[in-house]
Amino acid sequence: MDDFKKYFDQARKEGLKFTTSPTGITVRGEKGVVSRWLPLLKENREQVINLVDGYDEMERDDLYKFLATEPVQP
Repeated sequence: MDDFKKYFDQARKEGLKFTTSPTGITVRGEKGVVSRWLPLLKENREQVINLVDGYDEMERDDLYKFLATEPVQP
């Protein structure tokens, strides 16, 4: 988790914005930055969920189930 947090923090420094909703996480930013980071974020969905603020345990579990079948939206 600590290693991934470094990547997550770097992605945020490069301008990625993460927003949450009951249906998942949306990643926004410059197209090239999103394209570069999206594969790593998809591979680490659970860690992304744990790092995004604003989710209690039940919401995180529901979100993880959603992301297990759906891609992270660019």
